[in-house]
Amino acid sequence: MRILTAVIFVLLFAVSQAQELSDVKFGKLSAKDFDLPHNKLTDSSAAVIIADIGSTEFLGNTDGWFSLQFTRKMRARINTQAGVDVADFQLVLYGTGADKEDLRVKRAAAYSIVDGDVVSTELEKKQVFTEKYDANRTLVKFSIPGAQPGAIVEVEYVLISKFLNSLQGWEFQGAYPRLWSAYDVAIPEFFNYAFLSQGYLAFHDKTQKVSSQRYNITSPGTTVGSASRNVSITGGLTIVNWVIKNAPALKEEQFTTSINNHISKIDFQLTEIRLPDQRPEPVLDSWQKLSERLNKNEFFGLNLYKNNAWLNSEVEPLVASLSDKSAKIKAIFDYVRTRYTCTSYSGLYLDTNLKDVVKKKSGTVADINLLLIAMLDNAGIEAYPIVLSTRSHGYTNALYPMLDRFNYVICTALPNGNTAPVLLDASEPNIAFGKLPLRCYNGHARIITPTDAVAISLDPETIKEKSVVTLYAVMDSNNNWKGKIKEHLGYYESLDWRDEIKTNGEKDIVAARKKEFPDEFVNGEITLANVQIPDTSIVAEVNLDFTSMLDEDIIYLDPFPGKQWKDNPFNAAERLYPVEMPYTMDQLYAATWQIPAGYVVDDLPKSARIKFNDDEGMYEYLIQASPTSIMLRNRLVIDKANFSAEDYSGLRDFFNYVITKNSEKIVLKKKANP
Repeated sequence: MRILTAVIFVLLFAVSQAQELSDVKFGKLSAKDFDLPHNKLTDSSAAVIIADIGSTEFLGNTDGWFSLQFTRKMRARINTQAGVDVADFQLVLYGTGADKEDLRVKRAAAYSIVDGDVVSTELEKKQVFTEKYDANRTLVKFSIPGAQPGAIVEVEYVLISKFLNSLQGWEFQGAYPRLWSAYDVAIPEFFNYAFLSQGYLAFHDKTQKVSSQRYNITSPGTTVGSASRNVSITGGLTIVNWVIKNAPALKEEQFTTSINNHISKIDFQLTEIRLPDQRPEPVLDSWQKLSERLNKNEFFGLNLYKNNAWLNSEVEPLVASLSDKSAKIKAIFDYVRTRYTCTSYSGLYLDTNLKDVVKKKSGTVADINLLLIAMLDNAGIEAYPIVLSTRSHGYTNALYPMLDRFNYVICTALPNGNTAPVLLDASEPNIAFGKLPLRCYNGHARIITPTDAVAISLDPETIKEKSVVTLYAVMDSNNNWKGKIKEHLGYYESLDWRDEIKTNGEKDIVAARKKEFPDEFVNGEITLANVQIPDTSIVAEVNLDFTSMLDEDIIYLDPFPGKQWKDNPFNAAERLYPVEMPYTMDQLYAATWQIPAGYVVDDLPKSARIKFNDDEGMYEYLIQASPTSIMLRNRLVIDKANFSAEDYSGLRDFFNYVITKNSEKIVLKKKANP
């Protein structure tokens, strides 16, 4: 089970018995520092982070308020050329003008041993580059010179920020193992933060201590030429420290939504400001307040349900002849889906106004789906936006309404009577009515109604991807052994094919499909049906010719020519985080082989049926032979989309069995002459 906790910091930690400190002395290296203990973490990785230590404290500033000062010190050893990127840094700074965050690289160097001596190569100021990231952010980049296999690199930088809602989080884990990762924050009593802790590694140490601190704050003069005012304020201080030792590397493997969902880390969210002699000021909205704010935003909900009569000319021709609401919803959806082009599949807000979207016939996913809602409303259909986070973007938190965790907008529309609401995403040109792209199925999402933000779950386990493949092989009148495979693709595989066909035409799909068979087996062109009908599965037909095999005295017949499970998707020896499939699956393969004249079955695989975790998966292989034919039924069912890390070994073994069984051959032997 994924560990995700969120509690106010004053309740988070108890004082531990003792705190162990890293003995790394930054900036002072000897030859012995290059020798790390030999173990699984240090020997198998392209780089090893020896120590990564961060801290954040609050400072009084000259703007009459507080600033955050974040400091990071890191030391790493590079083992191979592939690990040199541990010396590359890219940091995004928020804000513009006087409010822009300030980064100061205090020291960065690479150390190597030359003729028994430790020599260093220092980063120079001119090697730190700054460029525009977007309208509100700046990107700072630098690479430590001298980084090479065998070297140790160190860096120390300080980030000053006036944005108290951006209290720096900390990742204890990443692409390389970390022998020591520690972070502490010192938070004044004037600010309450929610702590969001995630991951599967136990803390080596976690402590909390209470102290006090005096802050000197300078307020600028209120008028030109007036003197500034200095204020000194003292308050309680809570210092919290976390340490994780020997954190293994965490790299993305197959069937993963986002590796960021599983890294052991801690984030913060400002919830309340409590200054002396003042009423506490809530900072974090409730879900209801968030809904109200979005509905008043001119780039989100303000113009969806009013002042949209200008859409009459777009909507009326689509629905004039329709009386049923469901039919109206589909007509408007199909129009937007086919006439508008999506330019970006990320974002919550309009990039422009809706009139410009209609004029250009293009826009972001938010532009297109918010326009869809406005058009449905114009037609008298009840429709609302749904905000979500896509699978690659990461999970959202159902407890705290943190809007920056969301990056996508879809639509829900309510047809007649008791008919269930329909979910729509018109940004995909080939998507079927009532279907969503797989990226949307990432759990917690919110319907933004005029009065609330209603929680829903877009669960991948509600999707069943079904496919059916049939093969029939017979002897014709000319003694040729020919067959035909007919494959009914699952819905989402069909969607992938349609997208590729729209981009490149059918020829690439057909060529790739042909490569799945031995060259001598494919007889003629592969034909595709239902390509232009989004609501149906694509059907692929392949004509095969096995006649060349009849020259052999013994035929080793592969029961699965073409696409079947050949390789185990779970090939890692272990997995430290859950398996997250995009859907459940039901795959059926049925084959009938006519035995060629003059041959008999010499060896036949055994039938088998196994289950995974009782009711979470099933595989059956049923085969029987008569003197004239062989019949095979092969079915794989996975009834669960998400599996815990503890299930990984069993899941890997289950698929190993499937692949082993699929590789077994039917052996036909030519009859001896009478």
